[in-house]
Amino acid sequence: MAPRVDLGELGTSGLKRTTGFVYDEFLVQLRGIQGIRTYREMSDNDPVIGAVLYAIEKVITRLEWRVDPYRDNTSDGEPDTKDVETAQFIESCINDMSETWDSTLSEILSMCIYGWTFHEIVYKTRG
Repeated sequence: MAPRVDLGELGTSGLKRTTGFVYDEFLVQLRGIQGIRTYREMSDNDPVIGAVLYAIEKVITRLEWRVDPYRDNTSDGEPDTKDVETAQFIESCINDMSETWDSTLSEILSMCIYGWTFHEIVYKTRG
């Protein structure tokens, strides 16, 4: 008989939590909706913060994004045909989204303002 393994939680994050929400923010003004408004105001109205956020966004959206196929170091260094096809498929998916890749990156970069960002994966039927 195999030994019984307890898969329960062994520890905690150490954050102050109440009713599923984390209340570990030192400044009360930065909690909840008021905090979201404060972060948005800082990003829109402070010239230094706005310039840094703008620079980060422009650097990331101006990069050349590509998908390279996996190369196994134990073989001759050339990628397998399946790996090349997978890389081409992923790259075609990036270029065939309902929004442009730059627009998607801009939305993702809202994490720089709020500390997080939420996105939903929606699959598209391709034929």
